[in-house]
Amino acid sequence: LLGYTPAPPARPGDYRRVEVKVKTPGYEVTSRKGYFASRQPESKNAQLPGALNAITGVLSDPGVPLRGIATPLRQADGSSAVAITLAFDRDAANADAGDRVEIVTHLFDPEGRPRANFEQTASLCAGPGWCEINSLIPAKPGHHAVRIGVKHIKSGQTGSVYLDVDVPDFAKRNLTMTGLMLDALPAAPRVSDDRVRAAITMLPTTRRQFATSDQAWLFFRVHQRLGRAPKDVTRTLRVTNGRDEIVSTVSDVLPAAAFGVSGAEQRLELPIATVGPGEYLLSVEVSATGEAKLTRQLSFTVR
Repeated sequence: LLGYTPAPPARPGDYRRVEVKVKTPGYEVTSRKGYFASRQPESKNAQLPGALNAITGVLSDPGVPLRGIATPLRQADGSSAVAITLAFDRDAANADAGDRVEIVTHLFDPEGRPRANFEQTASLCAGPGWCEINSLIPAKPGHHAVRIGVKHIKSGQTGSVYLDVDVPDFAKRNLTMTGLMLDALPAAPRVSDDRVRAAITMLPTTRRQFATSDQAWLFFRVHQRLGRAPKDVTRTLRVTNGRDEIVSTVSDVLPAAAFGVSGAEQRLELPIATVGPGEYLLSVEVSATGEAKLTRQLSFTVR
């Protein structure tokens, strides 16, 4: 975490550009491009209601253990959205099945300006451990900082998780793909949003650790711009271990005929049983003649 004090101090309403660089090659920096100095005087005693107060800090609120993922999607009408799965640790929060939680989700652009928000109240799952809650938020193309705040209504405990997501321009780009999503058995208890079920055929899980006896499936969609003749697309999946050795690779072609209005849906089983215990990086590359190659990645662990 880096921070600084501006000199000279910014005047109210001024925009200050921020640029963060690293000298070591191979690292990617995620940071805001700048900020607008507040026009309001600071109030040391200001307290926002409910879960909203949990997303006001520079760092996320660690009070209630949470996990979260944010995945860009193209909806049936062609517009873009972000599917969010939030996992709440019932045991750590000493919460009961059916307890109500307030959830607020806010999206900000790289300059820190608000771009979307969503508020919901959900009942916690019946099963013990992690309860996963799905939601869907319309979002314009571009990079978004996602802040999710939670309040356990009965105890007043709060927590938050901060994420980043890049939403492709599905309407204008010739070749795009959603984020990578996982589903697994045994499945975590879930509270689903009907809009998520309408947008995708599976509910993404936050789980990234698996036993060798578990089953996990990768899910994503490849899209080509509507109104344009589709092309054949080459798809390559690669699993790399902690020593940067390729332990599994699959490459094939998605024929142009596989692309409908909803794109080409992909669902493949992860080779958990064959790769053995360890930490792994899953990479998916798609390419078509005359189009830039797209790459999506996620990490997972086998115990």
